[in-house]
Amino acid sequence: QVDFDMGSSATDVQMALRPMRFNFYGIVKPFSSRLLLLRPELGFSIKYVGTNSHYTTFNWGIEGQLNLPMIFSVTLGTRLFEDVWSNHLGLIFDFRIFELDLGVAFRGSSFQSSWQGKGLGAMVGFKFGW
Repeated sequence: QVDFDMGSSATDVQMALRPMRFNFYGIVKPFSSRLLLLRPELGFSIKYVGTNSHYTTFNWGIEGQLNLPMIFSVTLGTRLFEDVWSNHLGLIFDFRIFELDLGVAFRGSSFQSSWQGKGLGAMVGFKFGW
């Protein structure tokens, strides 16, 4: 519970509700090499924990990553996460010292609407290290 003080005329108590998530991931190498990686995902989320309106959503997805020689990789995947369908395409540039991940996703409330561009997502990631 969070107390927001709005001055002497109004004080309102707001609930800050965060979902509880349990997801499991794996990596499968179908050709016993790093050329192609498959990442299955399976899990669930409990939303509105601690209230009378809590409910559970099941999450799942699959992502493929094609690692090309040198510094370039391409990812493609689909997932259902907390009632939102997402289909994404990403590019990974691995410069050994740092990695730059770029991606775009189409999202929607149904699998069909996720391909119609009703919701868009952009992803940028930067990793540093060896």
